[in-house]
Amino acid sequence: MTPIARYVVGRSLAYAATFAAVCAALIFIAFQLDGGSSEDGFTDSFVALAGAFGICFAGSFAVIAVSGGFHVRAARKRTAEPTESDISMSPERELRVPAGTQDAFRAVRATLRSMDGVRSVTSTGTSITAMRSAGDNTGYVQKILVDIAPQPDEKGAVILVRSRPRFRLTPFDMGRSARNVEELTALLTTSFERS
Repeated sequence: MTPIARYVVGRSLAYAATFAAVCAALIFIAFQLDGGSSEDGFTDSFVALAGAFGICFAGSFAVIAVSGGFHVRAARKRTAEPTESDISMSPERELRVPAGTQDAFRAVRATLRSMDGVRSVTSTGTSITAMRSAGDNTGYVQKILVDIAPQPDEKGAVILVRSRPRFRLTPFDMGRSARNVEELTALLTTSFERS
């Protein structure tokens, strides 16, 4: 099994098992609150619990694994042979620029505001956070996080760009986080090359 397939299957198994456990627990609790329907309530509860877990696990694993396939497909559109870092749910890229931290901060804020789908841009200290909708009417919202620090022993600044789904429990985002990081770093590179 390739490392990418292992990543997708592992992530799908983890999310499916978690979802199935929660689903089975809720069904078990509901069954216990109802009082059961026979004298052997524990056996009935255990059978219901095992059945609920199996059904929920199989169904959610299938859906999440298919979603993982689409996620890998989106990564392959960007690069012919994606690696695990290419399909990561929280990609990051470091950019070194010849500007000071304040100039870099202003440039990042302006660039984020100019990007399509950016709903809000907030900042605290040397960190900037932006919320960006996917733009395809799916309702997905990505969180773009940017940290700016001075370069050690050199003039200029280091800009660390990261992106992840706003909803942390999203198993796969069809490559949206990676596209956000690539687009923002490309725009910033162009901006600093012109100045």
